[in-house]
Amino acid sequence: MCSRVTEPLFTRPQWPSAWSEQQIQMHLDIEVSDLPSAVERALALGAAMRDSQPQDDVRVLCDPAGHPFCLFARAGSGA
Repeated sequence: MCSRVTEPLFTRPQWPSAWSEQQIQMHLDIEVSDLPSAVERALALGAAMRDSQPQDDVRVLCDPAGHPFCLFARAGSGA
């Protein structure tokens, strides 16, 4: 088990980006075969759904530290 060390001055990145806010430093797009199940699993592991969801086949979430990532299913993948 690793201990969690946090930066006291850390500011969560904003998505969608805002000029005066912390910017995203890296973004992951993760392809999944079953989007609803993958979202459910991510939420169970501590992710949070973002308010802005720009596409029907993509879900924007953030990890517990606030870093955004996307789960997506390709059209025709059965998701």
